[in-house]
Amino acid sequence: MISNEMQSMILTITKSTKRSLLQKTQVFTAIVISASLVMSNSAFSVPTFRKNITDPAPTVLPSGPVGEQSPTSTFRVSSAAATVPAGENIYRFCLDTIIQFPSSAGSDIWGYTSPSNVDYAIFGTGVSIAFVNATTGVVVDEVPTPGCSWQDIKTFGQYCYVVTECGSNIQVIDMQFLPDSVSWVNTVQVSPASAGVTITSSHNLSIDTISGFLYAEGFGASGWTNRNIFVHHLTNPATPSYLTGFGSITQSIHDMVANNDTVFVADGAVHSFSVWDLTDKSAPQLLSSWIPPGGGYAHNIWPNRDNTIAVTTEETSFKTVKFWDIQDLNNVQLLGQYLAPGGLAHNAQVKGDTVYLSHYESGMRVVDFSDPTNPKEIGVLDTWPTEFPGFNGCWGMYPYSPNGFIYGSNMDGKLYILHEETVGAFDTLIVENVSAPAGSQVRVDIYGTNSHPIHRFQIPIFYDGPANLTLDSVSKAGLRSESMEKIDTLSVNPLSRELAVALIASTTDVNAALDAGSGPILSLYFSVSGGAPDGPNAVVIQDINGVLPSYSDPCALVVTPSVSAGAVEVTPQGCCFIPGDANFDFATNIADVTFEIARIFSGGPPPVCTDQADANGDNTFNIADVTYLISRIFSGGPAPICGTTGS
Repeated sequence: MISNEMQSMILTITKSTKRSLLQKTQVFTAIVISASLVMSNSAFSVPTFRKNITDPAPTVLPSGPVGEQSPTSTFRVSSAAATVPAGENIYRFCLDTIIQFPSSAGSDIWGYTSPSNVDYAIFGTGVSIAFVNATTGVVVDEVPTPGCSWQDIKTFGQYCYVVTECGSNIQVIDMQFLPDSVSWVNTVQVSPASAGVTITSSHNLSIDTISGFLYAEGFGASGWTNRNIFVHHLTNPATPSYLTGFGSITQSIHDMVANNDTVFVADGAVHSFSVWDLTDKSAPQLLSSWIPPGGGYAHNIWPNRDNTIAVTTEETSFKTVKFWDIQDLNNVQLLGQYLAPGGLAHNAQVKGDTVYLSHYESGMRVVDFSDPTNPKEIGVLDTWPTEFPGFNGCWGMYPYSPNGFIYGSNMDGKLYILHEETVGAFDTLIVENVSAPAGSQVRVDIYGTNSHPIHRFQIPIFYDGPANLTLDSVSKAGLRSESMEKIDTLSVNPLSRELAVALIASTTDVNAALDAGSGPILSLYFSVSGGAPDGPNAVVIQDINGVLPSYSDPCALVVTPSVSAGAVEVTPQGCCFIPGDANFDFATNIADVTFEIARIFSGGPPPVCTDQADANGDNTFNIADVTYLISRIFSGGPAPICGTTGS
């Protein structure tokens, strides 16, 4: 067995070694591209736009509920806890769609939200840039690119920009005609002749959406004078225009992110991270540069919005994701660290106090760094079957959709579409309080408030009290849960007055759910016994034979709702104790039929309690009550009920 030290030595791979391994091990299924795409060292010809590349078509794979294995893709989704205690919040990370692209290759991922608020994932397939409707999972369009394992994608307004390590150009794609299609509009050189530097590839680009500038990395073959970042202004976004170049090292940097004229740079093989001030584009200023202790390959850096915390990744085995205090750029301090089981992180994307990590064989990892000294993992989508510091699995993540979509790209050509939200705090089950007279039937509604879509409600009920309520039926008719497919009886015991049921949105579609909302979701119909004493009879939601109250969402996240009990209050009935007991002998039988006939037809004595003799409860004593009692006694008709006149 190879020792841990030897594994670490073997797996400490520089970027150039990484390229070699990928080229040898990554197998791509070629999509035929026009000969006009063949590159020279400095440029490639303008590609002929080809709409809807479908030969063969991308395949939508079954995702299945959380924790289960898809037959065609190994993955696992989890959040910080399987069950959310009542009154607490939890981050939810839920898988919607997996799309397998026929190239069997995948690189960068980005996103776009159209003016009509439709979200699109933009995925580098190795041979194209694919545009996928995030809601429907439909591949709307693809634009062919030079076949390349390394593609980087960003957007500005309606335009998408692409660079690759297999060419020295910026490809510009117009997205204004979505949802119908996209179109290639331009190709410009990362480093034009006026720059005085010839480059052969561009691994990464970043767009400063505040100031309107595009920054692209360039790997140079000649004229190399510490310039490895090339700046283009986007006054005309369809035609990026070269402005200047800058850099401080004599080899290629790896990655950068620009925000409001501040550029954060991962310097690659020299192990350092640096921060630049580009307020004056003619005189870039290096503000800070630091090397992590025992630094690995400086792969990626991303700051939070107010530039107080920066998150870095080092693409070297067992080097941690690091959280830095950058408030004083003259004294950058390491605050905390994180590493998933695979031991090799790729890229970090920061949103608020959360970092979204594409973590190679450990898949997609979501980490809360609200306390940067103690970062906590809150969401996982494991996209690869093993946990090893190898170049497999997840390449990139995109978390910036305003509608909660998250996209992930896998190097085997899979695109993952997920959504996120925080759930749990205000979910409740409340039993209605009602009143009813003895001898009547009463309806009790259970109100459910769910803060996120629910696939299954589980409701255990105990009904107790001196009235000896009889549960006749349960229903969802006319309630907000009416569209749910079925009510499933989990447990029932009339003697102990217990019932446990589940409301299920669909028995076949695990993604079916009742939308977030509040209102009655279940009606209980009780009979109140005749002669029941006045007073409350509790209807309580509680553990019934191990069945607990819970909500399950389509991701199988289980939320424990807060519960409130209700009661059926039996109201005073005056003289009525036993419905149908016309002769007041404390029994209902044929003697009461005889008594009523004698009274109606022969002038017999009046009943002591008219409401008790009013067997059908219509507040009138007549032949209809005789018929009602005969039906009950001889034909199993409905039980007598009390009138309510009080006489």
